[in-house]
This record gives sequence, C-alpha cells and structure tokens, in this order.
Amino acid sequence: MEEIKDVLGDDSKTKSSLTWIMLDNMVVPLDNGDVVVSMLKEAMELINGKFETEYGALTHSVKALDISLKIDTELALEVGRRTKRA
Repeated sequence: MEEIKDVLGDDSKTKSSLTWIMLDNMVVPLDNGDVVVSMLKEAMELINGKFETEYGALTHSVKALDISLKIDTELALEVGRRTKRA
C-alpha cells in the first residue's frame, strides 16, 4: 500500500507519464476458496478514479516456465522458405 501512496503523493509523476496502476496480489486467498479483498478495496479508494487500474494475481499462482529466445536462424529460414514466408 505504501507504493500506491508514494505514487499518488508524487505530483511530478501524476501530472506526466503515469497512466495505469497495476494492483497485483491485492487479495488474500483463504483455505475455503474465498478471498479477502480489503487491501484491494483500500487501494481503489486511495486511487479514487485518478488512474486506470488493473488487477492481477501474477506472482501468487505463477508456475515456472523457461522460454528461450535463442533462435536457430538456419532452421527459421528453412521453415520460412517452405512456407513461403522468408
């Protein structure tokens, strides 16, 4: 919550480049499947419509996935030629 207060208190950011605030992991899951949304509600009250917001739970439920960005250029060209995209 401190980060939101810091951003909202920084006039130079609020008047220039900041347009969205991502509210990640602002709910607490309970064992019975319910969630506590008090932190999310408090954040939304602080923001009070001044910025677009988006809510997510990115790091609580993430599973590891290793994606390599290494590309075999010869293979890519071969596939491209076969599909007439190279």
